[in-house]
Amino acid sequence: MRLFRILAALILVIVMMPLNVHGEESTFDAVFTYTGNHDLYDVNNDLYEYQGKTYAYLHAWKNDKVYLKIAVTSDSDCGVSVSLSQLTSPSGNVLETSSGFLKYADGSWGYGFNEAPRVQIPEIITEEKTAEVHAGQVQYYWISIPVPADAESGIYHADAVVTDGKSQQHLSVGLYVYDLTVPQEGPSLNLWQYPYSSLYYYDCLKGEEPFSEKHLSVLRKELELYRDMGGRSITAAITDEPWSHQTYYDTPSLITWNRDNKGFIWYDYSRFDAWVQLCMDMGIDERIDCFSILPFDNSITLIEEDGVTRTKVFLEVGSYEWDLDWNYFIVKFTEHLEEKGWFDKTYIFIDERNIGYFQKAIDVIRSNANSQGKTLKIASAVNVVPINNDSLYDQIDYLSVSIASVPEQYNKFSTVMKRREKLGLETTLYNCSTNYPNAFAYSDPDESVWTMLYGEKMGFSGYLRWAYNAWNDDPLNKLDHNSFESGDILLIYPDERTAADPEPHSTVRLEMIGQGLNDVRKLQYLQANLKDDQVRRFVSSQLAGLKRSYGVYNKYGSMVAKNDAARRVITEGTVHMEDVIRRASAVQCRTDQGGNSQRETDSLFSLSD
Repeated sequence: MRLFRILAALILVIVMMPLNVHGEESTFDAVFTYTGNHDLYDVNNDLYEYQGKTYAYLHAWKNDKVYLKIAVTSDSDCGVSVSLSQLTSPSGNVLETSSGFLKYADGSWGYGFNEAPRVQIPEIITEEKTAEVHAGQVQYYWISIPVPADAESGIYHADAVVTDGKSQQHLSVGLYVYDLTVPQEGPSLNLWQYPYSSLYYYDCLKGEEPFSEKHLSVLRKELELYRDMGGRSITAAITDEPWSHQTYYDTPSLITWNRDNKGFIWYDYSRFDAWVQLCMDMGIDERIDCFSILPFDNSITLIEEDGVTRTKVFLEVGSYEWDLDWNYFIVKFTEHLEEKGWFDKTYIFIDERNIGYFQKAIDVIRSNANSQGKTLKIASAVNVVPINNDSLYDQIDYLSVSIASVPEQYNKFSTVMKRREKLGLETTLYNCSTNYPNAFAYSDPDESVWTMLYGEKMGFSGYLRWAYNAWNDDPLNKLDHNSFESGDILLIYPDERTAADPEPHSTVRLEMIGQGLNDVRKLQYLQANLKDDQVRRFVSSQLAGLKRSYGVYNKYGSMVAKNDAARRVITEGTVHMEDVIRRASAVQCRTDQGGNSQRETDSLFSLSD
């Protein structure tokens, strides 16, 4: 470890000494700040090695993505611009970057609509190179560095120049790319998508039929961010408003339930097919999550023979009518899925419903086999740890458990997890409103990294979160929703409503989920491939020791960290595990290069930490 730090320090001295070039005395300041929270002056920023400095040094693997954030402040109002050179190695290899000022989002500390204090959150990632800096305000510049799988390993360097037109400040970026590749396999990612949001939101789609080519072209751009992060699950509503209209915009069924004058029901799958095929063509092709055999209000909507009249029918779960209608649907849906070749990828979802309904729904699904004797798979997201009903939960192929309930009675739950793994059943971590840590707009971004690490510690195989793009009517200007914390409804922002060719915007929160997933993939690789048993055990012990803090409800109904000390637990754990990964990566590279002596290992990795 000592040798590695000495080498890094020498490199920094030689190629990264920042320069301040002034045409006259500068009235602004530009420094690096921690990507894991929103505030330049946060009390926990001291945990970030380059906080307040004009140079920063990153470590990455191939097939990786890493981030930096610059904070710009000024004594008086001014306009600034930032230019960033290419990351270049001494031999001339180049890594491309993307960068731009973060746009502020307007949120609150409340749950729903109330008088909670407003908060401005720098989280919308843009490619804007200029910004107005007002006295007392901070503007943040976000730098994304994707490292391709075929990148050359070694040292890279870039310069960032910040100017107000009169003076300049230079910041230096160093990157060391290990000769290690982040595996494609790893934890699954499932972010619930809402394909109708864009259709209702954008002016350019007014009058368009759902899933027209123009609508699909907008959806493709939204899905690219999800796919590139590893998302492989498709969200598909098979009844109108499966969550009883909890979203601002309508969530129509992708499958139309039609009824003729004689009472015969038939189904139109054209919108379902268009949506699923789009996702499949983009590589989002592992799972189709269908919502739901148990919609929140136990209703189905029938389109009458005139094609206009809509009849909402409420069915008591387990009643004769409910049993008849759902058995028939499963039979016909199974036939259609077989024709499309999607049967084995399709799951019927039971989401946050009364446990007493589960077995009735499972029985309907399991009683209708396809031509090969198989039945559709079953998925569920639950808010309680399933430790007292093994026979029921063992029938669920994909089970996602709320983070709020995971730690309690963990010893027994770990037995459940191991048994489900032996049975070939998947168990993932689930997060949504009223939980902490989380990915609300006001949440510290490093909560998202920590959550991915925590899921790995607890043995989950992936992560599920609502919602990816369940926008309200004006998310670019206000994040409020009548039922949720600010930002709970989205991880990407739309473009301006009037955009002719809309481009969605990623968020710091979403990128931090991606960083956390890559951290988990690295940990899984290292634990499987480290040849030094002592180092491997140390890495495992540090992950096992990852600490959790808990949230409280504030007086506005939002789940928040109890205090700054609770937030520090999350930040400390995140920063520490990033450092563990970095040091273990150095050990692995040395071993791969034939440097396997105990002295070399000790110098790169202090096992006494």
